[in-house]
Amino acid sequence: VFYVTPVINGTIRMGSMAEKSQLFEAFTNNNSTEIITREWRGELIEENLYDKVARESYNIKEKQNRITLKTMERICEVIENEKLYENQVIIYKTDKKDINDVPKSLTGLVAMKILQKYNRPTLILRPVQQDGKWYYRGSGRGKKAEGFLSFKEFLNESNIVEYAQGHDMAFGTGIEETKIQELVEYANKKLANVDFGTDTIEVDYIFDNELDNQMLYEFGKHIALYGNGIPQPTFAFELVLQPSNFYLIGKNKDTVKISYGGINFIKFKSSEWAETISYNMQFPIIKTTIIGRSQLNEFNGRVSTQIIIDHMDVQELDTNDLL
Repeated sequence: VFYVTPVINGTIRMGSMAEKSQLFEAFTNNNSTEIITREWRGELIEENLYDKVARESYNIKEKQNRITLKTMERICEVIENEKLYENQVIIYKTDKKDINDVPKSLTGLVAMKILQKYNRPTLILRPVQQDGKWYYRGSGRGKKAEGFLSFKEFLNESNIVEYAQGHDMAFGTGIEETKIQELVEYANKKLANVDFGTDTIEVDYIFDNELDNQMLYEFGKHIALYGNGIPQPTFAFELVLQPSNFYLIGKNKDTVKISYGGINFIKFKSSEWAETISYNMQFPIIKTTIIGRSQLNEFNGRVSTQIIIDHMDVQELDTNDLL
């Protein structure tokens, strides 16, 4: 699922209408016998509808990845030169007339990458004229920190933005052009004591890429003991994972499941984390820090240990980092 979902998402975001239509047809028509002929390196190649859609969708996703990485290089240069990272909220203004423009279909992905790189809530906004006024509208991405539980609500409570609508940490927003600097100053003052770069969470034990399955089973087995002043033990897991360890499950594909060492780690109904994980699945190695609690799960008569995720941090890892 984590391999297929980003490919589908890439086609929806960056594919032509014809490519999107064929993707839809491939999912809804299970009996197509159409044979398509194409020329490649002087040879005629025949393929069915499903092979064609899979090949083209993969190519679109690879193109999206290349554009995203090049866009990030240009944007980070601007952020560094203008020292936007010194503000508590990074506001990047983009325009299709600008060489450093962020493609509209990549606004959310790029905002998320800036958030991961600089550990700052990020807004990527583009100019829109309406009723004789100039507004900047686009996407916001943030992450929870002590004293900062909802980026969306932070903006709405400021009474400076035009609107902020969506999930707590992933949403659409708009602001009058003349109020952007006011928002920067408001955020710097209001969030002065919020440390976005450090997540401090007290845990009872840290697992470093090695799990003690029996220990976690026992803590999950005796879950009835917790409560009434006895807190449930919390564990940290520092894991180096691959895309094959991750799954998106549930009706809306917004529940994250990580399978590692015979144990499932679960984050229920979190579209923000589903989007974050989905993007990171393009990298071969993912460094993951998980904070969670052990419990037992019974399905079809089989009892297994699972970890309920309370907090999670992910980042791509270069293979050289393992040497």
